[in-house]
Formats: sequence, structure tokens, C-alpha cells
Amino acid sequence: MSARKIRWKCQSDGCYLEKTMPDWGVLEGVFPREIFPTDIDGLVEIGGRFLIFEWKRDGAELTGGQENALTRITKTSKKISAIVIYGDPRTMDIQNIRVIHGGASGDKEPCDLSEFKKRCRRWAVKSP
Repeated sequence: MSARKIRWKCQSDGCYLEKTMPDWGVLEGVFPREIFPTDIDGLVEIGGRFLIFEWKRDGAELTGGQENALTRITKTSKKISAIVIYGDPRTMDIQNIRVIHGGASGDKEPCDLSEFKKRCRRWAVKSP
């Protein structure tokens, strides 16, 4: 795998999630309908175009709030797309992906790491 990894030393610095994840509980009651911030697992920007990545372990799905947010943000501009990746983020074993673009959520389709990389390369060189 790539040498580019999070520069975090768990043995000396502790658990990455425990040490770096904000406690959004402080916002309880601030937003309507018990809304809390969601995270984005990855984001790439090239020439004013944005590709958002959201990982879900195989068998998991987006929450209703995540689905709404990704659908709505991609509807604001054709320069924003999202890919939901289903698989194991630790091993990068990808089983399926789902593309969200233009406010529309595509179907889940089979995809492996090689195909995922090809799609990302095509997105990267796409003209604006």
C-alpha cells in the first residue's frame, strides 16, 4: 500500500479517534430535529471540481441525513460529485460503489479497488 498514511503514532499518542474526533454532543439542541454534524471521509479538489468520498463498511448504508446532505450538495453544482464506497477501509477491499451527482443518487454497483482507481483517474482528467 501507499506510504501516504495518517501521521499518527497510536502507541505514543493514543487512539486516533479518541484523541482527534470532536465531541459534537456540545451541539445537542442547537439544530432542529436532533441534527448533528457528519464527517466526510475524503475530499479531492481539482480545478474547482470536488469529489467527496464516504466509506461504509459492507452491509452498512448512509444514514438519511448523510444521503440528504450528499444529494443536496451535489445538486448545488455540477462540479460536485460524491462516491459512496462499500467495503473495508482498513484493507481497501472495495465491494461496491454508488455515485451521487447532480442531486441524483445512482444505484450501488459492483466495483473493486482497480476499477475505483480508474474512475477516480477519469474524474481527475475530466474537463470542467
